[in-house]
Amino acid sequence: MNDRSNATNSRRGFTLIELLVVVAIIALLISILLPALSAARDAARGAKCLAQFHGLAHGLTIYTTEHADVLVPGRLPQISGDNCNWQATLFGRAKYRPTFLAMMSIGVGTPPFADPQACRDTTDRLGEAGDRQDYASPSFVCPQTPEWTDERNGSYGYNYQFLGNSRLSDTTNPNSFKHWPVRIERIRAPGQTVAVADCNNDRVFSYNDVDPFVDLILASPGCSVGYGTPPLDECNQPGDSSAPAGGTGDSDENPEG
Repeated sequence: MNDRSNATNSRRGFTLIELLVVVAIIALLISILLPALSAARDAARGAKCLAQFHGLAHGLTIYTTEHADVLVPGRLPQISGDNCNWQATLFGRAKYRPTFLAMMSIGVGTPPFADPQACRDTTDRLGEAGDRQDYASPSFVCPQTPEWTDERNGSYGYNYQFLGNSRLSDTTNPNSFKHWPVRIERIRAPGQTVAVADCNNDRVFSYNDVDPFVDLILASPGCSVGYGTPPLDECNQPGDSSAPAGGTGDSDENPEG
C-alpha cells in the first residue's frame, strides 16, 4: 500500500507557478509570431491588389484600343426624364449607366454584374435597383475592402475630371458631356498620370506601386485625392498653379452619383 501511495504522489499535476510559467511562455511566443503573421497577410493582400490592378490595366488598355484611343468615361450620364439612358451592352446584356469599371469589364474578361439592369426603375433578382447594383465579381472590388461592392461608391476611384468627365452640361442634351471623350494622345505623360486608384476620398487601402504591364495611367501611388502633374494639354499650363487637380473620390461632380 505504501508503494502505491508513493507512486500516486509522484504523478501529481503541475503547480500553479508551473502553469503560470507555461502560459507566460505561450503568450511570449504569440507576441513574437503575430507581427510576422500580420506582415505575411499584408504582403499577400498587396500581391493580390497588384494582380487586380494588372487586370484593370488590361481592361483599360483594351477599352482604349477598341474605342479609337478614347479613354473610358467615369460613368455614363443620366438624361433628364429618361430612366433607360445612357446604357451600354456588357457581355450581351444592357446595363444602365455603367461606371468606368463596368465599361472596362470586357477587357478584364469578367462580367461585373450577376443580373445587369437596362433601366433605372427596374430591380435585379437580388432586389437591387438598376442604378445601384453590387459588383458580383471580386475583380472589381479592392481585396482590402471586400464589402465595398456598391457600383456608386466602390473601392476604386477614377481620375475622371481629366480623363473622362462624362456628366452632362445640359441634362436634356444627351451629348453635352463636360469633358469627354478624351483621346490618349492628349495626355502629356501617360506613364506618370494616375487613372485608377484603390481609394475613395482620403481613405487609403493598399498598394503603393505601379503595374509594369502598361506604360499608361494606372494605379495607386499613395492614393492622394489631387495630382500635382496636370495630364491634359488644356489644363494647367507650366507655372499655372491655379487650375484644379484631378480627383478620384466623391465631390459635387462625382461620377458615381
